[in-house]
Amino acid sequence: MATLTAAALTAIYYSAESLFKDGQKKADYVAEVNAAKAVIENTTASINVLDANNKVREAKIYWNKKTTTTIADCADTPDNLCALTGDESDADSKTYQIEECTSAGFVVDDALYAGSNLNANEVFADNMLKTMKALDEAIAQKVIAKIDSFSSANLFTTVGVGCPGVASPANWGQTYIQPAYWTPEVMAYFLQVARINKFASPFLLDGDNLYTLFFKAMNNANNADGSGAKSMMDKMKYYEDMVNMAVVNGATKKTFMIERGTTAFSSYSLWKSNGMTNPLPHGAGQFKFSVPSKNIPGLIYDVYTKDECSGAYEKHTVRLQANYDVFNGPAALNGSTGVLEFICGACPA
Repeated sequence: MATLTAAALTAIYYSAESLFKDGQKKADYVAEVNAAKAVIENTTASINVLDANNKVREAKIYWNKKTTTTIADCADTPDNLCALTGDESDADSKTYQIEECTSAGFVVDDALYAGSNLNANEVFADNMLKTMKALDEAIAQKVIAKIDSFSSANLFTTVGVGCPGVASPANWGQTYIQPAYWTPEVMAYFLQVARINKFASPFLLDGDNLYTLFFKAMNNANNADGSGAKSMMDKMKYYEDMVNMAVVNGATKKTFMIERGTTAFSSYSLWKSNGMTNPLPHGAGQFKFSVPSKNIPGLIYDVYTKDECSGAYEKHTVRLQANYDVFNGPAALNGSTGVLEFICGACPA
């Protein structure tokens, strides 16, 4: 490959694009990131990443919030309908620091490939795509951990399908559902939970509590005795990320119910205006540029490269870095954060 230049990076960029489009090789670069996609797809807040001279960027997020509706008899309202009154909606904005930073790097030493029939550009591109895949999955795991930290108490406290995570005194910060209840009929319980907690448009983020149920319902939908299960399972939007949920939660089998619009994903790139085909010099033998994630929509990595001598050849060190965060909007009047946590397990004694 010799010394990295702008022209060499452009060639590597096209090699990476070609590899990702290759039907046989693409599987090596596609990441398990359903949790991140779920949050991003259901982010409704307006997000403005603020420019800053310091190293910590901030996001100003506008959460459209209407918390009060005053109901009155018509006799109590003004006779003159030109003098109208009403409760103001609140374009509630809050500034958050974007604090999460996840990074990884790789090294391509040309000396190791001397005499090899491997294409140097493809080796570099392959390493970059695989590094981004690993980073994407690590970020999806951070998203799950953040969602977990946002969970609030379930307000549907009728013991039956669900039971409190702590029996006495009852604490519904975690709701346990015994394994026998994880059938298609559990969706009726989730709909009750949504109504009591005043969730208007919730979705489920699941590990594998519901996966088999959805799989069977989907594949049995056209059977005479299977259409009912499919109809029940379709009552609430569903995302599964069994790979990353298992990494984060271990043996604890969790499912989250999240009200659409109560969480938001934000990220920024320092060099988003300079892609791999127009990198910026970053000192002698160094470049900096950005590349978009192939798996997480809207996420852009900042990339830093450095060349150094490796005997008669060159060694290329590359570092990728993502700056991002997941935020939770202001709590509702009932105290709900918009995130509820369910665990498959026996009710705690």
